[in-house]
Amino acid sequence: METFPFLWVICLLSGEVFSGGVAQSVNCNAADREALLDLRRGLNDSWSRLSSWHGTNCCAWSGIACHNTTGAVLAVDLPNSSGLQPLGGEIRPSLAKLKSLKHLDLSGNNFHGKIPHFLSDLHNLHYLNVSIAGFSGAIPPNLGNLSSLQFLDVSCGGLTVENLEWLSGLLSLKHLAMNGVELSNLGGAWIEPLNKLPLLSELHLQFCGLSGFIYSLPSVNFTSLEVLSLTGGFFKAKLPAWFVNISSLVSVDISYSMLTGRIPLGFGELPNLQALKLNYNIELSASCFQLFARGWKKIRVLDLSINEIHGRLPAHLGNMTSLTDFDLHFNNIEGGFPSSIGKLSNLQYIDLSLNKLTGSLPNSIGQLKNLVELRLDNYLLQGSIPYSIGNLQHLTILKLSSNNINGSLPDSIGLLSELSTVDVSLNNLTGIISEAHFHRLENLEQIILSDNSVILNVSSHWVPPFQVIFLQMSSCHVGPSFPYWLRSQKKIEVLEFSRAGVSGSIPNWFWNMTSILAFLNVSFNSLEGHIPNPFNITPYANVDLSSNQFKGPIPLLNVFLLDLSSNKLIGEIPTSVGELSLDILDLSKNNLTGSIPSSIGNCSSLMWAFCKFRGGGIKFCGFGVGKF
Repeated sequence: METFPFLWVICLLSGEVFSGGVAQSVNCNAADREALLDLRRGLNDSWSRLSSWHGTNCCAWSGIACHNTTGAVLAVDLPNSSGLQPLGGEIRPSLAKLKSLKHLDLSGNNFHGKIPHFLSDLHNLHYLNVSIAGFSGAIPPNLGNLSSLQFLDVSCGGLTVENLEWLSGLLSLKHLAMNGVELSNLGGAWIEPLNKLPLLSELHLQFCGLSGFIYSLPSVNFTSLEVLSLTGGFFKAKLPAWFVNISSLVSVDISYSMLTGRIPLGFGELPNLQALKLNYNIELSASCFQLFARGWKKIRVLDLSINEIHGRLPAHLGNMTSLTDFDLHFNNIEGGFPSSIGKLSNLQYIDLSLNKLTGSLPNSIGQLKNLVELRLDNYLLQGSIPYSIGNLQHLTILKLSSNNINGSLPDSIGLLSELSTVDVSLNNLTGIISEAHFHRLENLEQIILSDNSVILNVSSHWVPPFQVIFLQMSSCHVGPSFPYWLRSQKKIEVLEFSRAGVSGSIPNWFWNMTSILAFLNVSFNSLEGHIPNPFNITPYANVDLSSNQFKGPIPLLNVFLLDLSSNKLIGEIPTSVGELSLDILDLSKNNLTGSIPSSIGNCSSLMWAFCKFRGGGIKFCGFGVGKF
């Protein structure tokens, strides 16, 4: 429901204006031109954004729009929305001489001090946006004199108000945004002045520190209100019942606001409601059966995550056929997964993770032809993954980790050409994963299969269609040989296949592709040979080569964690260890000789170091942060 500034220019100035920056037959008003030139003299414009501001026709200047017959300036549109160097300096009082001005946008710039009080002299102003413009201090209450104002955005973290009574004069106001303005001292007194604005259709009071409600209003006058955003409040209270009497509401966002009590069931009966976000209100509760038994005629986005939603998902959930985004993760939902979910043909995003759902994933999941993300991880799902999942041709993210899913991974998953993430880790999957499982997965970037009992069975000459970034296959059977197909992968940052039954030497080509790795774990295999000393890897990486049969001297890497324990490494710890930025080092259970070099005391970030020597010796040589 967001209304973009340029649409407001068209709506407010239609029939009176032509866009600035293009030469026109009409010349601008001379007095207005002088006012603009004086305004420019007060501005810091280090990137010459106002380089066109010269000559006699100010209607051709960048950011200026004029009346198409009188030449009076109607719009000064100077937002910093494109990442350029912001304007700064002083807003001179000459701006108030633009008596016909209807549109003023100075947002995103870097001015200082208070919002100029003389803006209240622009009596014809319909649109005023000074959000995130560097202003601080109290918002001048005389802005309430702008009786023609329809759009006001004063969002900024450094602004305050003593009260909102001045808003009562803005009887033409349709859009109000005060995000970040300090309102915490108002209690529930923020509501009554806003209730006097009969045309108000959008209200944005995000992260304002709102801390109270009024539970009884003589009359609810929010008859035009469509968009309500109160995200980031400190209410610690239940929602007033009159909220669900505002039949015009289209979008409601009161997330992260410390709401308590029950979700008013009347939200489900609002005739125009399309989006409801009440997520991250930890003490906010509702019964699934009661809540979803309502009409929800037009609901598209429903985010009730991280609350106390409880009970079973009812079959009539399938009646919410307009639903596109459905997020109930981290609640207390129990019971089975309703097959009626297949009726939600418009569903694109679903996240029911971190609940207590049981049973199996219904075959009807394959009917959700528009699904983009399916997140059902971290609960108690059983049964197998239905073959029909291959029907979800728009699926990009599939997360089913940390369940009790059994059976094999269906090869129909290989038909999902848009899939970028597949995470089925920490389940009871068995069977073979073949090249067919990856047949069309050209966009695959994350493969997480760890902690299953699957067998990867691909040809030694296989060249995958994807370039993976995260590859985690611990406890899967990847061996017996080192996976040759990795040679084609150029983007891997996380590589993990510990306990994967891999034996033999790591081929030389592998050590040439480690420079972008941030995580490498090939522990608990039967790998052998020498480890290059050193090999290229990112300085913040975790490297675990433990519990193999590597031989030769200790390779020292400048990484966060280096675990070389339980191998057959020989020799002394190099004195150069003191030059590294290691946090954790484990050299235990090798065939090391000599003594611990004193230079290890220079490792100022070292928290743990295990250095068990052959024939006993010191087993533990470091603990704590800092030198030891």
